Amino acid sequence: VTVSAATHDVMLQADNTLDEVVVVAYGTQTKESIVGSVGVVTSTVIENQQVTSPLRALQGSVPGVNLLTAGGQPGNNPQIRIRGFSSLNADASPLIVLDGTPFNGNLNTISQDQIESLTVLKDASSTSLYGSRGANGVILITTKKGKRNSAPRVTLRTQIGFSNPTVGVHDLLNTDDQFRLTWEARRNENQYVSGQSPAEAAQNASAGLVDYFGYNPYNVAQPVDINGNLTSTSKLWDTSWEDEILKENYPRENHNLSLSGGDEKTIYFMSMDYLNEDGPVILSNFERVSARLNIESQIKDWFKIGFNTNFSRSNSGNPDQSSGSTTQVISWIYGVSSAYPIYARDANGALLLDAAGQRQYDLANGANAGQPVNSVRPSSARSGENILANLYLGKENRRRTSYLGNVFAEIQIVEGLKFKTNFSYENYLFDSFSFDDDLLSFASNVNGRVDQDRNITTTVNAIQSLNYNKNFDKHGIAVDLITEAYTFEFDRLSSQGIGFLPNVNVLDGATTPESVSSNVYTERINSYLGRLAYNFDQKYFIEGSFRRDGSSRFSEDTRWGDFFSVGASWVVSNEAFLVDNNTLNYLKLRGSYGELGNNRIFISGTTTQDYFPYQSVFGLGWNNEGNTGILLAGVADPNISWERTESLNIGIDFELFNGVISGIVDYYSKESVDLIYDKPIPSSTGVTEITTNIGSVKNYGWEVALNSENISTADFTWTSGVNFSLDNNKITELTQDEFINGSKLWKEGNSIFDWYLREWAGVDPADGFGMWYQDVLDANGEVTGRVTTKEYDTATRYETGSSSLPDIYGGFTNYIKYKQFDLSILVNFSFGGTLLDSDYSGLINQFSNPGVAHHTDIHKRWQQPGDITNYPLLLSGNNNHSARSTRFLIDNDYVRLKALTFGYNLPDSVINKIGLSSFRLFIQADNIFTWQSHKGIDPEQSFNGLTNNRSPLSKTITTGAIIQL
Repeated sequence: VTVSAATHDVMLQADNTLDEVVVVAYGTQTKESIVGSVGVVTSTVIENQQVTSPLRALQGSVPGVNLLTAGGQPGNNPQIRIRGFSSLNADASPLIVLDGTPFNGNLNTISQDQIESLTVLKDASSTSLYGSRGANGVILITTKKGKRNSAPRVTLRTQIGFSNPTVGVHDLLNTDDQFRLTWEARRNENQYVSGQSPAEAAQNASAGLVDYFGYNPYNVAQPVDINGNLTSTSKLWDTSWEDEILKENYPRENHNLSLSGGDEKTIYFMSMDYLNEDGPVILSNFERVSARLNIESQIKDWFKIGFNTNFSRSNSGNPDQSSGSTTQVISWIYGVSSAYPIYARDANGALLLDAAGQRQYDLANGANAGQPVNSVRPSSARSGENILANLYLGKENRRRTSYLGNVFAEIQIVEGLKFKTNFSYENYLFDSFSFDDDLLSFASNVNGRVDQDRNITTTVNAIQSLNYNKNFDKHGIAVDLITEAYTFEFDRLSSQGIGFLPNVNVLDGATTPESVSSNVYTERINSYLGRLAYNFDQKYFIEGSFRRDGSSRFSEDTRWGDFFSVGASWVVSNEAFLVDNNTLNYLKLRGSYGELGNNRIFISGTTTQDYFPYQSVFGLGWNNEGNTGILLAGVADPNISWERTESLNIGIDFELFNGVISGIVDYYSKESVDLIYDKPIPSSTGVTEITTNIGSVKNYGWEVALNSENISTADFTWTSGVNFSLDNNKITELTQDEFINGSKLWKEGNSIFDWYLREWAGVDPADGFGMWYQDVLDANGEVTGRVTTKEYDTATRYETGSSSLPDIYGGFTNYIKYKQFDLSILVNFSFGGTLLDSDYSGLINQFSNPGVAHHTDIHKRWQQPGDITNYPLLLSGNNNHSARSTRFLIDNDYVRLKALTFGYNLPDSVINKIGLSSFRLFIQADNIFTWQSHKGIDPEQSFNGLTNNRSPLSKTITTGAIIQL
């Protein structure tokens, strides 16, 4: 069995017959009978990766699945897009279904060791039975079961190792260069902007440098002379915030114990999993315990019941790694120079100790007794704060408790006809706790703050199905009639309190309740659906499905939506003229079309779901003199209804030379219409927009997967696979001709991720100032040419012709086995996308913000007339040299060695003697190598191409063993 991604249209392997059963919507089908586009990743592939959130195993394994994990906090869930972006303002993520039930909990509560397969449904034919929730694709998670007539088998999987950041942060100036170049920026400002003479400018720069920093880490009063040279390199302190905040060689351990088996009537699977891993940032970690029990029993020949249940509990330390806060860890590394100390010091550089003889954190606000008078960090360098004090004295914690129960009963009415009832219940509790300490944090002026949120997500789902499956000679027919009732409830409670005594950080200890809010959202969907499939002689397959959904998110007049699909396939290789063909062993042509829906709409400008998009919104809290006040916050169209996606798929599956080469090629096109978006209206109406159905966006492209069995002998096996996707995105209708959406220009024909920026024109060699391009207009407003300008605000914004979305992405696999040794390799790649690296731009030329860190590329700056460079002169006054422009639009190509596993299996002759079924030793390495076109950030940032000081992912190496009794 290969460990490459196994999918019906990614892997048609010689050892996987076409009769293999694949989990699909509300049931199973054989690979040969599937008319749609379905990808499957098996447990073997999943187990060869160390993924806390199991869907990360899809990256590089299934074409058409674009996945990224932003930030290195362990337990972070990936963002997933299947075949592009189908909406402007609604959720574009796929529906997750766990063991047949829509899953609304956190994916990191599911252990990878308990998963049998991940099935990706990509086209309308495969997803249409999920109707209103299938427009963005569907991912089916199937957990493991026991096997009939098998002895009890105990499996222990244990591994332990360590991790490191995949990539480093941007290269930063050391303290010496920071002082020298800050002096140069001050001199340039004095000379070129303020008009001082060169001598006067240099003298003033030297005299005012320490006051500009607020601190002096050197043992001399004037560390830089009038020529810009250091007068001393001996320092009283020198801080590497990167070394203080980012960790190396942090641990990861994962242990799993399972019991499975079965007799003639009953099968069972039980599992207990423990995971504990640290992240790249100090105090970031994730610890989880997960237990699962799956049982099925054939009570009578005509009656079967089953029960799946899972309980998970996790706890994680979550220092801020992705927001724009001043205490965000990567932001602090970039925002505070190494010239500032961690601990308070006196004028001689000696540590200031408290009454207990302990070091005191330096807050750079002169608050510590004995500090020099000028020990005040500028506000731009986070005066009054200390990231280590914030992390070690405060607390950021996330706790998750998840329970899922799923019970079913199946009755065989007559041969080929069965009835199945399925009921599931899910309860997910998320507890977010934050404590800003009462001594040194930014909340010290209110004696500390506790912020605690508790969210309870409850899902109840009931499915009743009637299934008929019968073969008549060369004819095969399958009919499914299904009803589904879905109820979702989100119960939110948020509270804050201030004023705490030392060592007290629970809300009961607050002297003043600061705020409290609570609400409950409920959503219901009732559905009626059917599927009819027919095949003739295992050569011609046709399938149609229909689903009618009623959603509480819409008014009574518009809440019912009708969704359908039709699909067909022709197994050409089963025709008489190809039966004995020794070259082309398998060939199937597929095609499908359907219409799907989307009702998962966001509240405008937020990531919060809108459960009442057809109702006008009123804002609470506008209270006046004790009277409750509300204001109209927005209006909606009462006739608003479903977003719809029209989806077409054409594909071919093939196999050559008895399975030596196999693969798929798919073309897809899907257009989402009646998008729910905010249409601008005259402000004289009292509001500026109305939420309604308007606009459309189209995604289309190619998916290719090729696999080869390079060598296959008794002792040696080598197989390879490659898959890639070519996706395109285009806006086909808008509410107006065009409008600017941040750094993008939205108009018909453009992608929603096409950049719209001022174009950088380089540095003027004469004076060192940066330039941008500006259009020249005639009297009629027509563009007649363009010139350069040094005024950023007058520069013209242009369509750059590039997008944050990659042109091509995919994966490459290799599996090599020699006797008892095996090696599995998975590489994922992405080319053609671009990033607007604001992390980098913030480190370039910003000497107008005293005390912040700077990139080493500043060494390339303009210094004298005639210099040819792309880096302007240094200035300490306000300038726009690092403002948004094509100067910081960076190619984001990368190749990552995502997973490597090297294993050794003890020979049967040995394990039989010691009484085991199998014994395997292995080494696993994830993300251990990353090649990227742009250094200093992890290439997995965001789909919109904007950076946000995100921490890097981890590269992990562990050793382990799998023992089966």
